[in-house]
Amino acid sequence: MNTQTCDVLIIGGGISGLMSAWFLQQAGRQVTLIERHVCGREASWAGGGILSPMYPWRYPDAVNVLAQHSQPQFEPLAAELAELTGIDPEYFPTGMLMLDSEQWEMAQAWCERWGYALEVLDDRALSVFEPRLHTARKLGLWMPEIASIRNPRLVKALAKAVRLKGVTVREHTPTEAIDLSAERVRVRTPQGWLAAEDVVVTAGAWSAQLVPELPIAPVRGQIVAIDAPAGFLHHMVMEQDRYLIPRKDGLILVGSTVEEAGFDKTTDAAARAALLEFAYGRYPELEMFEVAHHWAGLRPGNPDSVPYIGAH
Repeated sequence: MNTQTCDVLIIGGGISGLMSAWFLQQAGRQVTLIERHVCGREASWAGGGILSPMYPWRYPDAVNVLAQHSQPQFEPLAAELAELTGIDPEYFPTGMLMLDSEQWEMAQAWCERWGYALEVLDDRALSVFEPRLHTARKLGLWMPEIASIRNPRLVKALAKAVRLKGVTVREHTPTEAIDLSAERVRVRTPQGWLAAEDVVVTAGAWSAQLVPELPIAPVRGQIVAIDAPAGFLHHMVMEQDRYLIPRKDGLILVGSTVEEAGFDKTTDAAARAALLEFAYGRYPELEMFEVAHHWAGLRPGNPDSVPYIGAH
Protein backbone atom coordinates (compact mmCIF):
# COMPACT_ATOMS: atom_id res chain seq x y z
CA MET A 1 0.00 0.00 0.00
CA ASN A 2 1.48 3.35 -1.06
CA THR A 3 2.40 6.10 1.44
CA GLN A 4 1.83 9.81 0.86
CA THR A 5 3.50 12.44 3.03
CA CYS A 6 2.18 15.68 4.43
CA ASP A 7 3.24 18.27 6.97
CA VAL A 8 0.26 18.25 9.36
CA LEU A 9 -2.51 15.66 9.24
CA ILE A 10 -5.79 16.38 11.02
CA ILE A 11 -8.16 13.48 11.69
CA GLY A 12 -11.73 14.73 11.99
CA GLY A 13 -13.59 17.46 10.15
CA GLY A 14 -15.75 18.95 12.89
CA ILE A 15 -15.35 22.40 14.41
CA SER A 16 -12.10 21.51 16.23
CA GLY A 17 -10.52 19.98 13.14
CA LEU A 18 -11.61 22.76 10.80
CA MET A 19 -10.51 25.49 13.22
CA SER A 20 -7.16 23.75 13.67
CA ALA A 21 -6.74 23.57 9.90
CA TRP A 22 -7.68 27.24 9.52
CA PHE A 23 -5.13 28.51 12.03
CA LEU A 24 -2.34 26.04 11.21
CA GLN A 25 -2.55 26.93 7.52
CA GLN A 26 -2.39 30.62 8.42
CA ALA A 27 0.70 29.86 10.52
CA GLY A 28 2.47 28.51 7.44
CA ARG A 29 1.93 24.78 7.84
CA GLN A 30 0.77 22.60 4.95
CA VAL A 31 -2.35 20.88 6.23
CA THR A 32 -4.24 17.77 5.14
CA LEU A 33 -7.56 17.00 6.83
CA ILE A 34 -9.30 13.64 6.58
CA GLU A 35 -12.92 13.05 7.57
CA ARG A 36 -14.66 9.70 7.70
CA HIS A 37 -17.94 11.10 6.32
CA VAL A 38 -18.64 14.77 5.48
CA CYS A 39 -17.09 17.71 7.33
CA GLY A 40 -19.17 19.30 10.04
CA ARG A 41 -22.03 16.83 10.22
CA GLU A 42 -21.73 15.42 13.74
CA ALA A 43 -21.73 17.29 17.08
CA SER A 44 -20.49 20.48 15.43
CA TRP A 45 -23.65 20.56 13.33
CA ALA A 46 -26.04 19.22 15.97
CA GLY A 47 -25.25 21.53 18.89
CA GLY A 48 -27.00 24.75 19.81
CA GLY A 49 -24.12 27.14 19.15
CA ILE A 50 -24.03 28.92 22.53
CA LEU A 51 -20.58 30.51 22.79
CA SER A 52 -20.23 29.72 26.47
CA PRO A 53 -20.29 26.63 28.66
CA MET A 54 -23.73 25.94 30.10
CA TYR A 55 -23.68 27.20 33.71
CA PRO A 56 -19.95 28.02 33.42
CA TRP A 57 -19.52 28.23 37.21
CA ARG A 58 -19.95 24.45 37.32
CA TYR A 59 -16.86 23.91 35.18
CA PRO A 60 -13.14 23.73 36.04
CA ASP A 61 -11.08 26.86 35.48
CA ALA A 62 -9.44 25.37 32.38
CA VAL A 63 -12.76 25.38 30.52
CA ASN A 64 -13.49 28.98 31.46
CA VAL A 65 -10.00 30.09 30.43
CA LEU A 66 -10.52 28.52 27.00
CA ALA A 67 -13.97 30.08 26.66
CA GLN A 68 -12.81 33.53 27.70
CA HIS A 69 -9.93 33.36 25.22
CA SER A 70 -12.09 32.27 22.29
CA GLN A 71 -15.31 34.27 22.79
CA PRO A 72 -13.98 37.63 21.47
CA GLN A 73 -12.67 35.93 18.33
CA PHE A 74 -15.98 34.65 17.00
CA GLU A 75 -17.46 37.94 15.79
CA PRO A 76 -14.46 38.93 13.60
CA LEU A 77 -14.05 35.32 12.46
CA ALA A 78 -17.70 35.15 11.37
CA ALA A 79 -17.31 38.39 9.42
CA GLU A 80 -14.11 37.14 7.75
CA LEU A 81 -15.68 33.82 6.81
CA ALA A 82 -18.80 35.50 5.42
CA GLU A 83 -16.69 37.77 3.22
CA LEU A 84 -14.45 34.93 2.03
CA THR A 85 -17.09 32.27 1.41
CA GLY A 86 -20.43 34.05 1.06
CA ILE A 87 -21.77 31.93 3.94
CA ASP A 88 -22.83 33.93 7.00
CA PRO A 89 -22.24 32.00 10.26
CA GLU A 90 -24.74 34.35 11.95
CA TYR A 91 -22.92 35.57 15.02
CA PHE A 92 -25.82 36.69 17.22
CA PRO A 93 -25.03 38.70 20.41
CA THR A 94 -28.41 38.25 22.08
CA GLY A 95 -27.15 37.78 25.63
CA MET A 96 -28.40 35.10 28.01
CA LEU A 97 -31.35 35.39 30.39
CA MET A 98 -31.08 32.91 33.26
CA LEU A 99 -34.19 32.08 35.28
CA ASP A 100 -32.71 29.61 37.81
CA SER A 101 -33.00 31.48 41.12
CA GLU A 102 -30.96 28.80 42.94
CA GLN A 103 -28.01 29.51 40.62
CA TRP A 104 -27.89 33.27 41.12
CA GLU A 105 -25.41 33.41 43.98
CA MET A 106 -22.95 31.19 42.11
CA ALA A 107 -23.54 33.12 38.88
CA GLN A 108 -22.87 36.44 40.56
CA ALA A 109 -19.65 35.18 42.16
CA TRP A 110 -18.50 33.71 38.85
CA CYS A 111 -19.22 36.89 36.88
CA GLU A 112 -17.35 38.98 39.43
CA ARG A 113 -14.35 36.67 39.34
CA TRP A 114 -14.15 36.36 35.54
CA GLY A 115 -15.11 39.92 34.69
CA TYR A 116 -18.47 39.33 32.99
CA ALA A 117 -21.34 41.79 33.18
CA LEU A 118 -24.44 40.73 35.10
CA GLU A 119 -27.73 42.46 35.83
CA VAL A 120 -30.66 41.42 38.01
CA LEU A 121 -34.00 42.03 36.28
CA ASP A 122 -37.25 42.47 38.19
CA ASP A 123 -40.63 41.52 36.75
CA ARG A 124 -41.03 44.90 35.03
CA ALA A 125 -37.65 44.64 33.30
CA LEU A 126 -38.40 41.04 32.34
CA SER A 127 -41.62 42.10 30.65
CA VAL A 128 -39.61 44.53 28.51
CA PHE A 129 -36.80 42.09 27.75
CA GLU A 130 -39.05 39.14 26.96
CA PRO A 131 -42.67 40.32 26.68
CA ARG A 132 -43.93 36.82 25.83
CA LEU A 133 -42.25 35.13 28.80
CA HIS A 134 -44.71 33.51 31.23
CA THR A 135 -45.64 36.14 33.81
CA ALA A 136 -45.04 33.83 36.79
CA ARG A 137 -41.35 34.71 36.56
CA LYS A 138 -40.55 37.55 38.98
CA LEU A 139 -36.78 37.86 38.60
CA GLY A 140 -34.07 36.94 36.13
CA LEU A 141 -30.32 37.27 35.68
CA TRP A 142 -29.18 38.97 32.50
CA MET A 143 -25.72 38.15 31.06
CA PRO A 144 -25.39 40.51 28.07
CA GLU A 145 -22.02 39.29 26.77
CA ILE A 146 -23.09 35.72 25.94
CA ALA A 147 -23.59 35.23 22.19
CA SER A 148 -24.49 32.38 19.88
CA ILE A 149 -23.49 31.32 16.40
CA ARG A 150 -25.40 29.26 13.86
CA ASN A 151 -23.06 26.31 14.03
CA PRO A 152 -24.22 24.44 10.88
CA ARG A 153 -23.37 27.56 8.88
CA LEU A 154 -20.11 28.06 10.77
CA VAL A 155 -18.79 24.61 9.91
CA LYS A 156 -20.05 24.92 6.33
CA ALA A 157 -18.22 28.24 5.97
CA LEU A 158 -15.05 26.85 7.56
CA ALA A 159 -15.07 23.78 5.33
CA LYS A 160 -15.20 26.03 2.28
CA ALA A 161 -12.71 28.55 3.69
CA VAL A 162 -9.96 26.06 4.51
CA ARG A 163 -10.13 24.68 0.97
CA LEU A 164 -9.87 28.20 -0.44
CA LYS A 165 -6.79 28.77 1.76
CA GLY A 166 -5.05 25.65 0.45
CA VAL A 167 -5.91 22.93 2.95
CA THR A 168 -6.27 19.48 1.38
CA VAL A 169 -9.59 18.04 2.56
CA ARG A 170 -10.39 14.37 2.00
CA GLU A 171 -13.91 13.42 2.94
CA HIS A 172 -15.18 9.83 3.11
CA THR A 173 -11.71 8.85 4.32
CA PRO A 174 -11.91 6.95 7.62
CA THR A 175 -8.85 6.24 9.73
CA GLU A 176 -8.22 2.50 9.98
CA ALA A 177 -5.02 2.50 12.05
CA ILE A 178 -2.31 4.77 13.46
CA ASP A 179 1.29 3.54 13.33
CA LEU A 180 3.76 5.17 15.75
CA SER A 181 6.70 2.87 15.01
CA ALA A 182 8.28 4.90 12.21
CA GLU A 183 10.05 8.27 12.28
CA ARG A 184 6.83 9.94 11.14
CA VAL A 185 3.38 9.06 12.39
CA ARG A 186 1.58 7.01 9.76
CA VAL A 187 -2.18 6.81 9.36
CA ARG A 188 -3.83 4.08 7.32
CA THR A 189 -6.93 4.87 5.28
CA PRO A 190 -8.77 2.82 2.63
CA GLN A 191 -6.91 4.88 0.02
CA GLY A 192 -3.46 4.16 1.47
CA TRP A 193 -1.05 5.37 4.13
CA LEU A 194 -0.47 9.01 5.08
CA ALA A 195 2.73 9.98 6.90
CA ALA A 196 2.91 13.34 8.69
CA GLU A 197 5.28 15.37 10.80
CA ASP A 198 2.40 16.10 13.18
CA VAL A 199 -0.99 14.40 13.55
CA VAL A 200 -3.89 16.14 15.28
CA VAL A 201 -6.79 13.96 16.43
CA THR A 202 -10.07 15.90 16.51
CA ALA A 203 -12.51 13.04 16.07
CA GLY A 204 -14.97 14.11 18.76
CA ALA A 205 -16.90 11.27 20.37
CA TRP A 206 -14.92 8.80 18.25
CA SER A 207 -11.48 9.98 19.44
CA ALA A 208 -11.00 7.13 21.92
CA GLN A 209 -11.16 4.68 19.02
CA LEU A 210 -7.94 6.30 17.75
CA VAL A 211 -6.29 7.19 21.09
CA PRO A 212 -7.54 4.45 23.47
CA GLU A 213 -5.99 5.95 26.61
CA LEU A 214 -8.41 8.89 26.44
CA PRO A 215 -11.60 8.23 28.46
CA ILE A 216 -13.89 9.84 25.89
CA ALA A 217 -17.41 8.52 25.38
CA PRO A 218 -20.41 9.71 23.35
CA VAL A 219 -23.14 11.68 25.11
CA ARG A 220 -26.34 12.01 23.12
CA GLY A 221 -28.16 15.31 23.01
CA GLN A 222 -31.55 15.89 21.40
CA ILE A 223 -32.85 19.27 20.23
CA VAL A 224 -36.14 20.39 18.71
CA ALA A 225 -36.56 23.50 16.56
CA ILE A 226 -39.75 25.57 16.49
CA ASP A 227 -40.51 27.66 13.41
CA ALA A 228 -41.45 30.95 15.10
CA PRO A 229 -41.49 34.34 13.38
CA ALA A 230 -38.36 36.50 13.51
CA GLY A 231 -38.18 38.51 16.72
CA PHE A 232 -40.49 36.28 18.75
CA LEU A 233 -37.68 35.43 21.19
CA HIS A 234 -35.26 38.28 21.82
CA HIS A 235 -32.58 36.55 23.88
CA MET A 236 -31.28 33.13 24.80
CA VAL A 237 -33.08 31.77 27.86
CA MET A 238 -31.75 29.16 30.27
CA GLU A 239 -33.44 27.33 33.13
CA GLN A 240 -33.30 23.85 34.70
CA ASP A 241 -30.44 22.71 32.44
CA ARG A 242 -32.50 23.56 29.36
CA TYR A 243 -32.24 26.45 26.94
CA LEU A 244 -34.00 28.31 24.15
CA ILE A 245 -31.86 29.83 21.40
CA PRO A 246 -33.28 32.25 18.83
CA ARG A 247 -31.94 32.39 15.28
CA LYS A 248 -32.09 35.52 13.18
CA ASP A 249 -34.83 34.09 10.95
CA GLY A 250 -37.04 33.26 13.96
CA LEU A 251 -36.24 29.56 14.35
CA ILE A 252 -35.98 28.67 18.05
CA LEU A 253 -33.84 25.78 19.25
CA VAL A 254 -34.96 24.00 22.41
CA GLY A 255 -32.42 21.76 24.06
CA SER A 256 -30.99 19.63 25.17
CA THR A 257 -31.04 16.14 26.59
CA VAL A 258 -27.95 14.53 28.14
CA GLU A 259 -28.06 10.77 27.54
CA GLU A 260 -25.66 7.85 27.69
CA ALA A 261 -26.81 5.91 24.64
CA GLY A 262 -23.57 4.80 23.01
CA PHE A 263 -23.29 5.80 19.37
CA ASP A 264 -27.06 5.76 18.85
CA LYS A 265 -28.26 9.03 17.28
CA THR A 266 -31.94 8.17 17.07
CA THR A 267 -34.52 10.56 18.50
CA ASP A 268 -37.47 9.57 20.67
CA ALA A 269 -40.93 10.88 21.51
CA ALA A 270 -40.24 11.19 25.25
CA ALA A 271 -37.35 13.60 24.72
CA ARG A 272 -39.36 15.61 22.21
CA ALA A 273 -42.26 15.89 24.67
CA ALA A 274 -39.97 16.95 27.55
CA LEU A 275 -38.27 19.65 25.47
CA LEU A 276 -41.56 21.04 24.20
CA GLU A 277 -43.00 21.04 27.72
CA PHE A 278 -40.05 23.17 28.79
CA ALA A 279 -40.53 25.59 25.89
CA TYR A 280 -44.31 25.91 26.19
CA GLY A 281 -44.10 26.34 29.96
CA ARG A 282 -42.04 29.49 29.50
CA TYR A 283 -43.50 30.74 26.23
CA PRO A 284 -47.07 29.40 25.89
CA GLU A 285 -47.53 31.13 22.52
CA LEU A 286 -44.93 28.79 21.00
CA GLU A 287 -47.62 26.12 20.83
CA MET A 288 -49.08 28.03 17.88
CA PHE A 289 -46.04 27.30 15.71
CA GLU A 290 -44.84 24.21 13.91
CA VAL A 291 -42.09 22.00 15.27
CA ALA A 292 -39.84 22.13 12.24
CA HIS A 293 -37.06 19.72 13.23
CA HIS A 294 -36.00 17.19 15.86
CA TRP A 295 -32.50 15.74 15.81
CA ALA A 296 -29.80 14.16 17.95
CA GLY A 297 -26.03 14.48 18.07
CA LEU A 298 -23.19 12.87 19.99
CA ARG A 299 -21.03 15.08 22.17
CA PRO A 300 -17.57 13.90 23.23
CA GLY A 301 -17.86 13.43 26.98
CA ASN A 302 -15.17 12.78 29.58
CA PRO A 303 -15.07 12.60 33.40
CA ASP A 304 -14.08 16.22 34.16
CA SER A 305 -15.41 18.01 31.04
CA VAL A 306 -11.97 19.47 30.26
CA PRO A 307 -10.85 19.03 26.62
CA TYR A 308 -7.74 16.95 26.01
CA ILE A 309 -5.23 19.28 24.36
CA GLY A 310 -1.63 18.17 24.07
CA ALA A 311 0.69 15.39 22.98
CA HIS A 312 -0.36 11.77 23.52
